[in-house]
Amino acid sequence: MVRPCPRCSAPVLTGLDDDWCAMTVAVDLAPLTNHTEALALISGRHTYEVTWNGPRGYHIDKRPIWHISNYPAGDKGYADGRRTIHAEHRCDTPITTNPELPPLAHHNTNSYIIPDKPPF
Repeated sequence: MVRPCPRCSAPVLTGLDDDWCAMTVAVDLAPLTNHTEALALISGRHTYEVTWNGPRGYHIDKRPIWHISNYPAGDKGYADGRRTIHAEHRCDTPITTNPELPPLAHHNTNSYIIPDKPPF
């Protein structure tokens, strides 16, 4: 069911994440690509497969590691129009395709002395 997040008011898809011992989860509405699924996983989010089951509505399943490697997000053969991959919702932290990376430390290469004859 699509509803606003109670904390940030962003629209999210909520539902149970499995058939047995399910927990209620909220996922972002935007489907993921290979690149954005990798960013979601690196940031510590779970990813979910959302399947349209016709009269029964949406079905949300947590993606196990073998689905992530064998059926990548955005794969047209696997998606078949019924399945999309979505990231676990976290308030005010959208997944961007251009994440802010920390600056690299600058190393002065002139301070290293490289001998003409190595010691080995």
